[in-house]
Amino acid sequence: MARNGSARRLQRFMMQFLEVVIDASEDELEDFRDEALNPMTIIAWLHEAWRGLRNGIKKKGVARSIPSIILMLACPVLIPLAWLAAFLGYLLLSSPTVIGFLKRVLAYLERRTKKKQDIAFRDKFFLPIPKASGEHKQKAASESLAHRTDKFFLLPPELRYQILDDAFGGRTLHMSLEYQYPFYMAMFERYDDPRFGCHAKIERLVTVKDSHLRTKEPKQWVWFGCVCHRSSCHASRTARYLDKFGDINGIVSRDSDAPCEPKDDRCLEGIARCKEWPGIWPEKCQIGILGWLLTCRQAYFEGSSVLYRNNTINIASPALHRSIQDVLPQQALCNMTSLEFVWDLDRVPLDEAFRTASKKRAREHSSPLFPSMTNLRVAFSKSSRDASSLGLDRHDMHWTEIKKALLGQLFPMVDDFLERVVPSTTDVVISCPSWSWYSAIDLILIDKQGKDVSMAQHSSFGGTKFWRQSPRHEVTSPQTRDVQTLEEGTQSETLRTGFWIHTSDRQIRHASRGANETQVSHHPNHLQPVFSSSGKVPGPTAWSASRLPFVFALLRGTIVHDFQDLHRRYGPVLRTAPDEVTFAQPDAWADIFQLRPGHQQFLKDPIWWKRQPGKPDSLISAIDPESHARVRRALAPAFTTRALRSQEHVLYRYVNLLVERLQETVKARPQEAEHAVVDMSPWFNFTTFDIFGDLGYGESFDCLQNSRYHPWISLLFNSVKAASYVAAARYYPVVEYLLLKCIPASLRKMADDHYRQIVDKVDRRFNWELDRPDIMSHVMKVKDEPEGMTTDQIYATFMVLTTAGSETTATVLSGTLNYLTANQDKLRKLESEILRAFQSRDEIKLDTLKDLAYLNAVIREGLRLCPPIPWMLPRQVPPPGDTVCGVWLPGGTSVSIQAYTMNRDPRCFHLPTSFVPERWLPEALTDNNSVFYKDQRHGLQPFSVGPRNCMGQHLAMAEMRLILASLVWTFGFQSAGPQLRWEDLRTFLLVEKKPVNVRMKLRDRSLRPSPA
Repeated sequence: MARNGSARRLQRFMMQFLEVVIDASEDELEDFRDEALNPMTIIAWLHEAWRGLRNGIKKKGVARSIPSIILMLACPVLIPLAWLAAFLGYLLLSSPTVIGFLKRVLAYLERRTKKKQDIAFRDKFFLPIPKASGEHKQKAASESLAHRTDKFFLLPPELRYQILDDAFGGRTLHMSLEYQYPFYMAMFERYDDPRFGCHAKIERLVTVKDSHLRTKEPKQWVWFGCVCHRSSCHASRTARYLDKFGDINGIVSRDSDAPCEPKDDRCLEGIARCKEWPGIWPEKCQIGILGWLLTCRQAYFEGSSVLYRNNTINIASPALHRSIQDVLPQQALCNMTSLEFVWDLDRVPLDEAFRTASKKRAREHSSPLFPSMTNLRVAFSKSSRDASSLGLDRHDMHWTEIKKALLGQLFPMVDDFLERVVPSTTDVVISCPSWSWYSAIDLILIDKQGKDVSMAQHSSFGGTKFWRQSPRHEVTSPQTRDVQTLEEGTQSETLRTGFWIHTSDRQIRHASRGANETQVSHHPNHLQPVFSSSGKVPGPTAWSASRLPFVFALLRGTIVHDFQDLHRRYGPVLRTAPDEVTFAQPDAWADIFQLRPGHQQFLKDPIWWKRQPGKPDSLISAIDPESHARVRRALAPAFTTRALRSQEHVLYRYVNLLVERLQETVKARPQEAEHAVVDMSPWFNFTTFDIFGDLGYGESFDCLQNSRYHPWISLLFNSVKAASYVAAARYYPVVEYLLLKCIPASLRKMADDHYRQIVDKVDRRFNWELDRPDIMSHVMKVKDEPEGMTTDQIYATFMVLTTAGSETTATVLSGTLNYLTANQDKLRKLESEILRAFQSRDEIKLDTLKDLAYLNAVIREGLRLCPPIPWMLPRQVPPPGDTVCGVWLPGGTSVSIQAYTMNRDPRCFHLPTSFVPERWLPEALTDNNSVFYKDQRHGLQPFSVGPRNCMGQHLAMAEMRLILASLVWTFGFQSAGPQLRWEDLRTFLLVEKKPVNVRMKLRDRSLRPSPA
């Protein structure tokens, strides 16, 4: 063994020496002749050596300088010999004949070395059942006979397959093959932390002294496989340790449902937390199939089939990326159904992957290489972000150059790679190595493919994904395909028309918090203000530097849609002004609006909630918590479920009146027309305003009776829009002062008339005695008590409640009906549920409507896509500052929640822009196989949360259930022309609605379904 090792080391030295000699250029030989063979060079060297010897004798003495003296005395003999050898070498290397001979010698040595490596490479994959010989033949024959009578093999094949699947399937397995030093299998603790136990050590890490690599032995092809033990996100929250790759704590996803990304997996480097996994080492790191495979040939055949078919194989080995077909039999490749590739584009370009130089191998393997593949995920490694093979390794590259490299070079290679490797029905996901890749591709493909095809969606393994259409096929929306699959309950067998582009949750958080952001301490003294020069909250430069872009968007009515576009580009945390941050994260509801122990309350921003000059605070405008609580206590009894039951008859009366007026409208259509075209938007407003007028003031506004708005309501709509303009002016006190001075007298008179009308209505109600309780009756009970509301507060509060209790409900009804008519399959389901539940319209009662699952799901979906208040107006961070979603914000910062953006965010909802009520059904909440199981439903809070949530939410839900059920029971609806795009509506505090035209006809009672 020692002689063999010395021979191998000598051979490696000779090969390295020959490579240097052969690669030497003519210029280098001339330099060698001029310097090494020049006598003056030798004399100069001797002079320096003599000076060094004299200095050494002076410092160390003669006795300690004897070796140097002997060497100096030998120079007259050694130097001529060395000069002669160098001269002969120069003559030989100058001869083409000698160089040619050396090249042939080097080629021979390289072929010999490569042959040995290939033999060792192939030996790793021989079948584990060698030919029996000698005394083992009889034993092998007996085992072969035993398996025929073994009880296990008498079981039906399906049952055997299920047992093997439970034993050896359902895991993610590593397959690694590297040419390196052998290693020891050992279990030890890293960083003196018992949580970080290593199950393998096949790569030397800088921070680990004992690498477990047998470096004294020669390198060889090392095969290794194990169960993937990706880091547990629960353990990573408190543990921090470093290796040569940086902070490993940042690698692990903080979402408990999201696993680590394949490119972040550290199993093969020994960093996986094996001790956290149940079981005994090393068995828990393996699936224990080898002993079963060695039992007999039938066990080997069935076991290997399960091993490859029922597990996800993770391959990060460049050797396997290049030539897996040279080392695995064809049957193994045909059995593989799920693969994860961690790919380094510089080590193995995609166009060089899975290429074989053997024509025989090429004929043996089918095309595609993995014909049974159903799921393929290609995760590009972190180093691929700056891949030199794509020209991305240059500094300060413009984004247009990155775009050109990705779309012009990478995607054509990916298309060709997929054609060669997997069938067209495989679900393919390409995971980006960085947010810069994902965002660049996203913006480009939106322009190229359109938003419908490129719409981002929630990914089942965390993060978001969007569809990249293959240029060889026609454009097909993946959303449409997914919805169809959901409805039919079958998997579509259509051809692959593209693949998914994916980014992880960590990359999204990384982009939203800044690339260099460190973990935030909860002590204010350890934090930098987010608005300092080094602030890390992302946002466009113009918005971060000035309030003007915010104001212009507010005045245009596009602020909600502008926020959505910016959140999509910069992430869920967005800086929209020098002192304002918006959030599109579900957890922000609790951090901003709820009372948190140990935290001060976030009060309303006075810019938006400042009361009108000369007017008292209302329920909405009261900033002081005590003042708000006093008003709320006075109103609370009027909005309880008990109060709602006593007011049901008011709702029934006006909903029946709505149905009667619509029946008259439908019957008045021309005789030749089968349907009547009706704009439902004003009819919903008529109904909700009449209901609140009766409940609040004891008298209706008579909108339904007269089929038009009350003049006071028309003024109310204009005042809501004007409030946005006034709020915009408040950001600039001078502008606000000039605006108030420049208001025409006619507008001032209009505002005074508006206020006087509400005063008259309230005063009339004070003088009435009703035989039934209403909202005002509860207020009047405590009006004269110390805790009651003053008369001026009642005026101001009821003016706001009239809008909040009417317009918002009508907005949701308009949007929901608009989506129902555009999705007739959903409308048919709703009709079926309602018509089976009620045989007459008189049977429709609120208690029964609460139990109709699909009706309530439709309303929840309408609230998601058509929120009545698209963005929750700002609150202020209390001094000295606080955290929201882990981001520290200084005191005085305005913070808000973008409900519209969050409701359409693929990180929160699957198929975010599609109207799919099924996401709210009970089975979607409990069935983990549902595509909507991971929807973040707690992000939908249309009535807000905390001590200032909507008091009238029970009344609003009752109105929506009753109105929608009564209309669907009575009429058939169809869309009248192009669907109204809710995304195109402007927002001024509330949504500025457009006509919702539908085609209506009375139902044929003879066609009603029988009750369930």
